[in-house]
Amino acid sequence: MYDIFSNKCALVTGASSGLGRSLVEIFSSHFDKLYVVGRNKDNLDETVRRCSESAEIVKLVIDLLDDDQVHDLLQRVSNDVDVLVNCAGIFPMMPISQTSIEDFRKCMRINVEVPFLLSRVLSKRMKEKGWGRIVNIGSSSAYGGSSETGLYCTSKHALLGLTRSLFLEHRETGVRTFFIAPGSIQTPMGASDERQDYSTFLDPKEVSSFILNTISYDSEMVANEVRLNRLVIR
Repeated sequence: MYDIFSNKCALVTGASSGLGRSLVEIFSSHFDKLYVVGRNKDNLDETVRRCSESAEIVKLVIDLLDDDQVHDLLQRVSNDVDVLVNCAGIFPMMPISQTSIEDFRKCMRINVEVPFLLSRVLSKRMKEKGWGRIVNIGSSSAYGGSSETGLYCTSKHALLGLTRSLFLEHRETGVRTFFIAPGSIQTPMGASDERQDYSTFLDPKEVSSFILNTISYDSEMVANEVRLNRLVIR
């Protein structure tokens, strides 16, 4: 089933830990080449250590807040990438009344603007090839509000709108765009939310496996917008 990814290259942002690391780990058994993007070299090294040796893995230490570094990233990878996974994200926890404009801009930059920039550029080559996948990692917060995570909810609503638009724009080009919206996951980001029972959070390995499976379909069917819910919420 996953033979479709042979001779393909994927790029995963947020690969230093959490869901991004889990995605890289499972992708490494099925893709020929991976670009793994993160801010922390030591954490990226640990991600690669966990991977299958069958894939060529290129580590890219990038600060996604830096325009020049993002530009250099796109210059380097634009001709290679068949599958883009926008997984990098930040999760500010504070009421909107206590935030600054800098907090807002940083959250929107990482959670929305960077997926926009990468998708806009990398989709061009995908369309030329007639095949590609763009996966935007959303959240259950894209479908609701919160008194304590308003900036995060705002950014994920925006990412959902971006993804829906990209899906319609590319649907006849061979490029499929996905919005995968998990509930809370057992990751360092998830652990920062102490309002809920961490033991009920989703397993990142299951989420990663689900994503790989979802993007593997290559006929008429597409699950372009998927919500992954917890069985128990407390």
